[in-house]
Amino acid sequence: MNKIGFIKELSKETGYNEPKCILINNVIENYFIFVRKNKNKL
Repeated sequence: MNKIGFIKELSKETGYNEPKCILINNVIENYFIFVRKNKNKL
């Protein structure tokens, strides 16, 4: 799933607005070690 699709799906599932979901996505991308380590594989 691409980044925009993930943000839209996250917004739909959580009920949060899009800017809040973008912030959540940025936190996930920047701070979770398994995402940074395997970013190319994802």
